[in-house]
Amino acid sequence: MLQRHEVDVLVDIRSRPYSRFNPDFSRERLHKKFGSHGVAYLFLGRELGGMPVDPACFVNGRACFEKMAHQPTFIEGLDRLTRGLETHRPAIMCAERDPTGCHRFLLVSRHMARRGAEIRHIRHDGGWESQRDVEERLVALMKLTPPPMIESEEEWQRAIEQAYAKRNEKLGFRAPESGDVSTDCVSD
Repeated sequence: MLQRHEVDVLVDIRSRPYSRFNPDFSRERLHKKFGSHGVAYLFLGRELGGMPVDPACFVNGRACFEKMAHQPTFIEGLDRLTRGLETHRPAIMCAERDPTGCHRFLLVSRHMARRGAEIRHIRHDGGWESQRDVEERLVALMKLTPPPMIESEEEWQRAIEQAYAKRNEKLGFRAPESGDVSTDCVSD
């Protein structure tokens, strides 16, 4: 599927690049498997993973993607991906099938799109979906589309931002211990 989409680098952004349920998706096995098929494997889970290291990035016991987006390591990871786009066609991977349920979309793709990258989410059936299409699905999923439809782009952008925040509240990793530093998921 990656070759069909002309991907030459698989970028693993899982904080923990292992799977209890599917050991073939461990970091070492992916590196070996894709390397033998002409697709490089790059691990950026430390930089772009969904489990923050800094306790200040947890709000009400959940990882706050907005705070994480301002961490120096996250910005370094985005910079590395951005530079990679000049010479490669990367695909970022995580553990979730549907982008609306994964930090890959909610955090990383969102900020790469803000940098001007064209984001296409490869679906399990081999097709793809644009970042905007997934954002529209997210707005509907979060029930933020007022009837009959949002009309202006400004209204859409507000709805999309609300949808990201609402989804983050449900899906952000839980803090290892209940040491919540903040109760507001906005950057300082």
